[in-house]
Amino acid sequence: MKTFFQKWLTASGDGASDEMLMDHAKWLDTHGFKRLVLDAQVMTRTNCTLTIQTADAQCGPWTTAATVNATGVVYIQAEENATNKLQRYVRWKVAATNTSWEICFWVAVELKE
Repeated sequence: MKTFFQKWLTASGDGASDEMLMDHAKWLDTHGFKRLVLDAQVMTRTNCTLTIQTADAQCGPWTTAATVNATGVVYIQAEENATNKLQRYVRWKVAATNTSWEICFWVAVELKE
């Protein structure tokens, strides 16, 4: 059963170096699971990139499991031994690519043993 990892979020900024990370307390801990199925829907996106990152430790290093550069629905599967390896912690990050940016998105997840 899928649950919301991030309910609808709308954000914007005006700096090319802007970066927004998911709140640390909301990171997903995948301990005990071998497969992650993730749906991300981006309604609006201008001059920014949404990435789903994963790491074995909370202090990193963080690697990119998926990058969303367009509007629409993205379906991602990450497995323990796959190319986009599922590691213990999962978070999202938005990074600006220009001076004026905005995004509206949600992310749902399903963990499987």
